[in-house]
Amino acid sequence: MGGNQLIVIDAGNSRVKTVRFDGDGRIVAEMSCPSSDLAQVGKDLDKMAKLGDALVALCSVVPSVTQEVLTCCEFEKRRCIDLSGKHMALLGKSRADLGADLAANAVAGWKLYGVGKSVCVFGFGTASTAVLVSACGEDCGYLFHLGLSAQVEALGNRCALLKPVSIEGATTQFASDTEPCMRNGGLAGHLGLIEFWKMKARKTLGRRVVFVATGGWGEFLSKALKTEGLPAFSVIDPMLTLQGARLIALDAIAAEGEQAA
Repeated sequence: MGGNQLIVIDAGNSRVKTVRFDGDGRIVAEMSCPSSDLAQVGKDLDKMAKLGDALVALCSVVPSVTQEVLTCCEFEKRRCIDLSGKHMALLGKSRADLGADLAANAVAGWKLYGVGKSVCVFGFGTASTAVLVSACGEDCGYLFHLGLSAQVEALGNRCALLKPVSIEGATTQFASDTEPCMRNGGLAGHLGLIEFWKMKARKTLGRRVVFVATGGWGEFLSKALKTEGLPAFSVIDPMLTLQGARLIALDAIAAEGEQAA
């Protein structure tokens, strides 16, 4: 195998993905569990570690998961690289305030799909996010919004006469009953948000922009855009955050090697 084997953990607000990469960057095993199940997070890490020696790279936006993984690694004497803004040197600047998932998305979007072009990476999970990276790898800014499902749930929680509904089965059609009105309105609003963010990305970066989507709602929203006759995304990569975390971790390892030399 080529280089360092890595166990990469992507801890989002809803789920934790644990993936093992071989030394050539191929995924050889993957597991997933709810972010609230800290015991299972530890078990998944232990199962991955038993497949052979590997460094652990943690990309987390959930403090409780971060603490669980760091505690497990310390107890088992495994080395863990906790990714953060300090590893954004891959994009030419250090952003200590930047979420590890956004850093990973920015790095992977540009490194894997930029190819001399500007990139706008959409993340569709509990939150919907957009990350801009110029053709030369400059970090050009971000936008955040409530995610598709969270947006509809918030409407039900904040309005006294409404109740939370699932987004599943949504279309963009006007409806007569309350629940389809909520889910359809949520989807239609999100498609409008995507189109507006794309327009702003082109104004910021120029017309040659590669639009990359990741996250649990990426495929769903891509299909909805196509159904409405709207341009979808250039690339959909469900593993983008994990790939970006791997690239950042390898960069950090290489930098440590250079300093030691």
